[in-house]
Amino acid sequence: GDSPTELTQQSGSYLIETADDLRLLSYYVRKGNKFSNEAFLLTADLDLENKAWFPIGGKDETGSYSFNGDFDGNSHVISGINASELSLGYASLFGITYGSTIENLGVVNSSFIGCNRSGTFIGNAQTKTILRNCYTRSLVYGETITGGLIGIISGKNVVVENCYNTGIVFTKTRNTSCGGLVGSLTSSTENFRILNSYSVDSFWGLLGSASETATGSAENSYSVSAIKQAYNPQNFDLSKTAQISSDTLKTYASVLGNAFTADTEGENRGYPILVKNTEKQPLLDESLKIGHTLNLASDISVNLAVSKSLLAGYDMDTVYMEVNLDTYEGNTQTGTKTLILSPVEQGNYYYFTLTGLTAIHMNDSIRSVLYGTKEGQPYFSNVDEYSIATYAYSQMNKEGTADSLKTLGADLLRYGASAQTYKGYRTDTLADSAMTDIHRAFLSDTEAVCFGTNNTVLNDLDNATVLWAGKALDLQSKVALKFVINPTSYEGSVENLTLRITYTGITGQEQQIILTDAELYNTTHGYYAFTFDGLLAAELRSVLSAQVYAGDIPVSSTLQYSADTYGNNKTGTLGDLCKALFAYSDSARAYFIP
Repeated sequence: GDSPTELTQQSGSYLIETADDLRLLSYYVRKGNKFSNEAFLLTADLDLENKAWFPIGGKDETGSYSFNGDFDGNSHVISGINASELSLGYASLFGITYGSTIENLGVVNSSFIGCNRSGTFIGNAQTKTILRNCYTRSLVYGETITGGLIGIISGKNVVVENCYNTGIVFTKTRNTSCGGLVGSLTSSTENFRILNSYSVDSFWGLLGSASETATGSAENSYSVSAIKQAYNPQNFDLSKTAQISSDTLKTYASVLGNAFTADTEGENRGYPILVKNTEKQPLLDESLKIGHTLNLASDISVNLAVSKSLLAGYDMDTVYMEVNLDTYEGNTQTGTKTLILSPVEQGNYYYFTLTGLTAIHMNDSIRSVLYGTKEGQPYFSNVDEYSIATYAYSQMNKEGTADSLKTLGADLLRYGASAQTYKGYRTDTLADSAMTDIHRAFLSDTEAVCFGTNNTVLNDLDNATVLWAGKALDLQSKVALKFVINPTSYEGSVENLTLRITYTGITGQEQQIILTDAELYNTTHGYYAFTFDGLLAAELRSVLSAQVYAGDIPVSSTLQYSADTYGNNKTGTLGDLCKALFAYSDSARAYFIP
């Protein structure tokens, strides 16, 4: 087929899916693109079919080029590389690297033949290059400076970790710079490390030679059938390495560490092999779309909805929604909170419900990603960014939206802005700041908002042992009613007390609620409080009848109270918030109960 002209990018990584993709990467680097801080992911085993290979970076007649990105082989294998660079050198997969991490990659049945700086993976590894979890079973030849993994090191803090070479490495003569893992260390090499690695059947087991000023060390690394670990290591420390027998190395999987396992199938002549990452990289499923609805209660819930048809074929046990919410103190972002939501099946949709959002959070961004597995392959959706304010504005801007819903949206945003102002939360980005005059025309008149007068204790129980000590509307988070009791005359345990609440709900049906777990409210007087936050937005003016019970026996008189009574005589930003809250409640009631 036609060669690609660009690489696919997904989840922050460029995908290398074919041999042509790999050649395209080489072409880009030789055109001067270093790909600094970019990531590449190999998605399949590749066979380059022994066609001529030009390294990713290196030298040509016009100059030198380095690859500065990261390359994750994802436990795949590249075979059939034919790199022949007899005039320019750098016969390798990557000619020159700087600040790169090359990892989780095998190269087999390939050949790298050059005049110098030959190495399976890297010709010249410069500062902060990391080669990790890589192996080769290939032929590497150089007239000078040749290494099984890397030709030459020239920089600071280069690392070779959990790597091995069981291929053939040799030079024109038994050159001093021919090593089983690395050919040579230049004078600029500083703090070079070899960790948990090995080489088999090379003249110089781990390293060819080193400059007198090069520094570094090798630890827990081994060679088999070498003349010695290095021809001339100079100041490179090899004291924590060993030359061992072939039979011994074959038993060293556990010694080399968790990255290795025994070669039980004989693919590596019995020598330890790297543990393969069998987990598949998740892929983007662009068909996964997330919809939204709101539940307007004492707090505001966002239902993230996904059509069942889009999840056909998915293993629903693996499906979940990841939601990220930024956290703030005042106007300053302090972090990000991550939540995991599970699906609930309802009709033709799966719903993922985000609860606990309050009035102050209306302008906060809700970033959601859906994850799941289909036929063994993990997938994810595009990031869905949403907010409660987005919902309100979209309803007001939509053609055909009923005026009552537009009023509800406008009042909702004003309520959110009033809550932000009262709490001092993100006052630089108020929920109603984007409202136009057209939007504001649908606002209810807060000056016309009336508050209730329902605050009565009935004389319906003689000798009550639990007395009513107060009521409050808590606007700190959810809209919550606090019923404060004085149990000092009650002889039993407060833990046995419950609060029974009845009221008429939005459907016209009587609702009965039983609350347990009264919390200590006032240490000085020994008062306790029951907190009720179960009212829908349209129910905030409902008159509640509340009575305390010990088991099935009433121990208090009945209190009749409504949340809107709290708003009387409130002034300042609290007064504004109460007016905005009950204007919003009234518009919710007008919309849901026309």
